[in-house]
Amino acid sequence: MTIVEFYDKTAIENMASTLLCSPDKVIFVGDNEKRINKSIEIYKKLAEDRGIEVEFIPQKLSRNNLQNCISVLSNIVETNEDCIFDIEGGDEIYHIALGVIFEKYGNRIQIHRFNIHTNTLADCDADGKVCATSPVELSIDENIRIYGGRIITSDEVEVGMYDWNFNDDFAKDIELMWMLCTKNTGRWNSQIGCISKLCAESRLNSELDFDASMEIVTTLMKKNSGYVNQFLLLLRDLEIYGLIRNLFYNDNVVSFVFKNEQVKRCLTVSGRLLEVFVALNAIRATDKKGNILYNDVRTGVYIDWDSVVAPEFTTDVANEIDVMVMKGLTPVFISCKNGHFDVDELYKLSVVAERFGGKYARKVIIASESLEDTAKGSYLKARAKDMGIRFIDDIDKMPQTQIDKEFRSLWLAP
Repeated sequence: MTIVEFYDKTAIENMASTLLCSPDKVIFVGDNEKRINKSIEIYKKLAEDRGIEVEFIPQKLSRNNLQNCISVLSNIVETNEDCIFDIEGGDEIYHIALGVIFEKYGNRIQIHRFNIHTNTLADCDADGKVCATSPVELSIDENIRIYGGRIITSDEVEVGMYDWNFNDDFAKDIELMWMLCTKNTGRWNSQIGCISKLCAESRLNSELDFDASMEIVTTLMKKNSGYVNQFLLLLRDLEIYGLIRNLFYNDNVVSFVFKNEQVKRCLTVSGRLLEVFVALNAIRATDKKGNILYNDVRTGVYIDWDSVVAPEFTTDVANEIDVMVMKGLTPVFISCKNGHFDVDELYKLSVVAERFGGKYARKVIIASESLEDTAKGSYLKARAKDMGIRFIDDIDKMPQTQIDKEFRSLWLAP
């Protein structure tokens, strides 16, 4: 079987038929041979990793010369048996040329298009024949790779993606921390910010130990409009729920031990708890039949745009997505906001999502606070709607049934 792909800048349109039909050969036709060859290197590696034996062939085609298009496509049909043309991507002139080819070789070729969101194949030539298919999905890592990027891990750079383990014990810890956070998200941010600064300045024997001067704690809490008594109350609650242990404080010192590294990560970055809470709910999301909805969920996805980590102190283009989710071949990019933010965050989200998902990317902003009653909030929501961004706010007051409903539709158009 030979698949003819009209090369498109949206990478998934170039790879969908390969993943779906496992062809012997894929011919990419387009006017930018250099870009096609660069993409083929990426696609070839992905196919090899999946055990798909396929030959990728570039074929230059003029975007401004219909007769050239007809001639090139005719030659492809005459020199390859069992040709299937995928018309999901490519320029309009290529499709016009294909119409001419179909008139001449209609009994020798098939035409289909693949719906990325619904994972279904359409029989565009209406001959009742489509290639044998199997359900197809991409991991988050694979999705980033086909667009020429790479996920950078915390093993490579400190700010890279951390490999969270969402086991039952950690899921319970997230629920307990979220319960404490939602009592007052602003106060939580202030108190967690205080813990973060104290941890950064402390040099302790164990990475899970916390030991700070009460004088410094008091100073930090005043700067963050907090109160020491409320801070100590939070620590007592954390100890009651087993999130920290060996809590001790007097007029001179505050000390305790974090339960484990994952809990510490949640209690030392103000917005991180919302991120893991969102990830946990995405992992648990099911369809109406009770089947797991998303095939991959990651948080703190640090993406290098050109897949090469630049040397220290040099410029590199990279972005972090708070939470990323895959539903089959549909990527969902989620920005989590546990405090105030402005319209720039909408643009940042859109740029990354469109770079690594194109027109198929879903964009979501999840905020812990309500934005309904402010002029700024109304503007942000209206601007988000214009940019195709789903907006979910006030999640800290949302009942679990409503959260489940919202997460079930993250992959759908807003």
